[in-house]
Amino acid sequence: MKACTIYKTQNKLLVVCMHETDAKFYKLAEPIRMLESLENPTEVGGAVLEILSHSKHGLPVHSTGLGIVPILLKFAGLKSWRKFEAELTECFAEFDGSMVHVTPCLKTGGSSRPHLPDKRVVCTATPKDLGDTVVRLLTVTE
Repeated sequence: MKACTIYKTQNKLLVVCMHETDAKFYKLAEPIRMLESLENPTEVGGAVLEILSHSKHGLPVHSTGLGIVPILLKFAGLKSWRKFEAELTECFAEFDGSMVHVTPCLKTGGSSRPHLPDKRVVCTATPKDLGDTVVRLLTVTE
């Protein structure tokens, strides 16, 4: 499946592409899309769909995501990964070709943010429906 992670910091939304490696796990990678707020769900959904379209499968592990941390910090306007992790709320989106599966993550204030599969929501791959779903899940898990 195509996938991305959506991070909400105190004042920004970062949608980050994820590539599935040949070892069958996801790695964060560019491109990244930044939005200044969650106020326009259709814009949020459009950004998620745009980033999902860049997700790839079967990439060698060594070719993905190694330098993503400094890029995320720059987009978030922060210098510390610890501060970034403490501020964020996160959800994970996967596109199966017809529907988008959005899974919120438990906010722990640290690097371990387990996915909450029992809270997963499946929605259509339209900007409005997807944006409404992402905004709702990021707001609920704050």
